[in-house]
Amino acid sequence: MKKIIRICLCLAMLFIAIGAHAQTAADGIYSKGMALKKQRTKTSLTQAIANFRKAKGLYATEAGKDKCDAQIGACNYLLKRINKPKPKPKPITKNDAQKTVVEEVAQVDKHKNVEISLSEDYLDFKSRMEGGAQSVTVTCNYDDWYIEDQPKWVKASKAGNDKIYVEVEDNLGKEKRSGVVSIKCGDVDVDLVINQKKADITRKVKEGAVKVWKSLFGGKKDK
Repeated sequence: MKKIIRICLCLAMLFIAIGAHAQTAADGIYSKGMALKKQRTKTSLTQAIANFRKAKGLYATEAGKDKCDAQIGACNYLLKRINKPKPKPKPITKNDAQKTVVEEVAQVDKHKNVEISLSEDYLDFKSRMEGGAQSVTVTCNYDDWYIEDQPKWVKASKAGNDKIYVEVEDNLGKEKRSGVVSIKCGDVDVDLVINQKKADITRKVKEGAVKVWKSLFGGKKDK
């Protein structure tokens, strides 16, 4: 009996060790994916997606899998932006070019050793904007950080020097969507991934039925 108990304990410890190793490996692959994502090229983003998918397969927790899904969605969004045709640039005069260089140099000189981070890597929203805006805390050693870019369906706004409030438009599509809010300070930027669920078809059908009922019977139901 003691031998059986000892064997069971050994097996349990072995499985725990294997699980811990898998989680450590997943963390390493995830970190590699994040580093590739920051490069923001077609090749690096494609490689980042592969890393996030691999990490997702190794994570045992839903939280680990969810953060991988969030980054995969963000990478796909960034790839679409890269592939989107860019408008023809306006002709730049010599004075404009000199002014731009001076401004960029001043910006770099002003911000040294920038440190910026977010309290959340991603936010999840339902298909409809319910429950108000969500907030994220921004920690930065400079106050003049700003929101550089965001999807059209996202409304992110700076509040004070340490908060961002995020709202989204209703998602009426058949697919969930993801986007990236880019926050920048000096030459350093961080990404906040925004995920939104696809439209609730069942709810839309119910609402449609209610509208038809109201149009026919004025909203009153016979008892």
